[in-house]
Amino acid sequence: MTYTIRYNASTNHIEGTAPKTQSTGTETGGVVAYFAENACGALTRGRFAQGTSRETATEILAAAKASPRKLCKRCEAATVAAAGAE
Repeated sequence: MTYTIRYNASTNHIEGTAPKTQSTGTETGGVVAYFAENACGALTRGRFAQGTSRETATEILAAAKASPRKLCKRCEAATVAAAGAE
């Protein structure tokens, strides 16, 4: 899986974590269209620049924390959970 840092002037977000809501298949077409596809809803609402990409959650977490921008708490929690599952 590939993880990518998305950022604005003050905050880093991590794209590529598991979706916040899984489909049960009973929704229209089996798709939950009204929930975020990532762990953080800001990634679906905001306009972000694309930063670096890494193959593991541990590597992307270290890269995001090394940046002068703060790391989104929801993205951090989802990435820590993904790193624990690796």
